[in-house]
Amino acid sequence: MLCGKPIENNNPVRIEDNLDPTYSAYVFDRNECLDMFRRLRAVYGENLKGFINDEQYVSDPFWDSVLPTKQEALELHDEEGENNTFARQIDKPEEILELALKLVKEAKNEILITFSTSNAFQRQERSGGYNLLKSVRESSKSIKIRILTPYDDRINQITKRINDELGIETRNILDYFQMMVTILIVDRRYALIIELKDDTKTSSYDAIGSAVFSNNKSLCISYVSIFESIWKQAELYGEIKKLQNQIKLQKNVEKSYLISVARGLKAPLIPMTALAEIIRSKNLDRDRQNEFIDSIIKNAQEIKETVDQMVISEN
Repeated sequence: MLCGKPIENNNPVRIEDNLDPTYSAYVFDRNECLDMFRRLRAVYGENLKGFINDEQYVSDPFWDSVLPTKQEALELHDEEGENNTFARQIDKPEEILELALKLVKEAKNEILITFSTSNAFQRQERSGGYNLLKSVRESSKSIKIRILTPYDDRINQITKRINDELGIETRNILDYFQMMVTILIVDRRYALIIELKDDTKTSSYDAIGSAVFSNNKSLCISYVSIFESIWKQAELYGEIKKLQNQIKLQKNVEKSYLISVARGLKAPLIPMTALAEIIRSKNLDRDRQNEFIDSIIKNAQEIKETVDQMVISEN
C-alpha cells in the first residue's frame, strides 16, 4: 500500500501495467497517490523500484512541488518534437531587466526568485522591487510568491515587512548555496537566469552581465527542483537555529536558577557557621546552647527545602 494511510472500507486502487507486471503489485488507497506514483515513475523510470522500496509516503509535499504534473509530463513529451521552445541569450542589461519586469507582471500562478547575493536583493529593492511585488499581490491574491536570498540585518527587516504586508514567503540562503546568478521562474513555464558581473555596483544595470531566457519545460522544471531543494534546506536550517536558540535560552534560565539556588544555600550557611564557632569556642549555658542549636537546625531545614526544590525541578 503506497501513500501511508490504511485502506479500510475504501476500494484500493491498483496500477495496471502490461509492460512491467512488477508495478501491478503496488496498491494505493486513493487516486491522488496513484497520480503521484506515476509522476515519480515518469522521472525515475526503471530506477523507481530501487528508489521506493517499501516506502509508503509517495505523497510527500516536497515531491508534489518538484515533480512534473500530469499536464507538464504531457508537455514534456510533446516538447521533444516541437520547435516552439527556445533558450536564447540576452546581453543588454536594459533588455534583461525589462523582460524580468514583464514576466513578474504577467505571472498567473507562481513566482520563484533566487537572488545571488544580499546586494542583488537590495539593488532590486531600491529600484522599486517592493512596489512591483505589491502591485502583483493587489492584482491577484492567489499568486504564490517565494524568494530565496542571503540575509543581512536590513534584508531581515525588509523580508519581515513583505511577509506581513504582502504574504510573500522568504528564506535565508546559506553561504554554501549562494550562486553567481539570479534566477526568476514564472508559472513553472519561463526561466530567466541572470549572470552577476560586479556585485559592488549600486545599479542593477552595471552589476549584471548576460542572461539566458527559456520556455523549455524540462529546463524550467529542473530549476524549480533546485529552488525547492534549497528552500527545503533553508527551512530545515531555520528550524535548527530556532532549536539552538531555545536550548541557549533554556541554558540561560538554568544558569540563573543555579545562581539563585547557590545564593539561597549560602544565606543560611553563614549564620550556621558562625553559631557553630560560638558553641565551640565559648562556655555557654544549656539554654544558650539549645538556642544556637535550634537556629542551626532551622537554617539546615531551609537548605534541605532548597535542595528538595531543585530535585523537584529536575524531575
